[in-house]
Amino acid sequence: MSSLRCPGSIVNPTRCDPRHDAVQSDGAIALVPDRPHHVTTSGIHDLHPSVTADLLAGVLDSSHDGIMAFRSRRDRAGQIIDFEWVVANPVARRIVGRESHELLGHGLLELMPEVARGGLFDRCVQVADTGQPFTADHYDNYGGVDRWFWTTAVQVDDGFAATFRDVTEQRHAHEALVHEKLHDTLTGLPNATLLDDRIEHALQGLERWPGHVGVVAVEVEPLNRVADALGHSASSELLAEVGRRLEHSARAG
Repeated sequence: MSSLRCPGSIVNPTRCDPRHDAVQSDGAIALVPDRPHHVTTSGIHDLHPSVTADLLAGVLDSSHDGIMAFRSRRDRAGQIIDFEWVVANPVARRIVGRESHELLGHGLLELMPEVARGGLFDRCVQVADTGQPFTADHYDNYGGVDRWFWTTAVQVDDGFAATFRDVTEQRHAHEALVHEKLHDTLTGLPNATLLDDRIEHALQGLERWPGHVGVVAVEVEPLNRVADALGHSASSELLAEVGRRLEHSARAG
């Protein structure tokens, strides 16, 4: 396949290298090294020779997923100290709240030093150094993003490329379903299913940490008279308030 030139709107100015069969972008997502274990998120290995750089750019720009690629920055000992941004498609730029000129050529830690916390940066280093990809469902609050993402990172030349999809709404919907399954719909209090689960976990914990497990049963009287006089919503609110006070007292003690 003949070499392709990648437009500067997608990556930093490119350079062609006869050792590669496709676009060379100094570690960008379009790079296809001659080492078979290196892969790209774009599947460029399967591109037809007639594919143009404009078409490749269109694929990146029309993707519903965020796509980023980075080139490693190493110290004299060869250790990765940062990653330089070389690709950021429109979705990625919108999520991080920056334009191309604010990202491309800049360091990941330079712009988002908080990435060093929580182990995400270390996992990216592992991908770039070992070629072992990772996929994770993770919470991202870097730079005030405050979203959940499904992320896949793969090695690309001396760096890595990552695709990520915003799954915040799906995550919240799932959490709502789980909460509904384990809580009473009227009072919002944990139901018998959740009680059984907590008791089982507590008993299992005694096998590792000997101690005691207590269960408190409280009967609210006269609940029926409250419901008859003020309605079921009032009795439900009474139960919920009793539950809140018990929970507060248990945590305080």
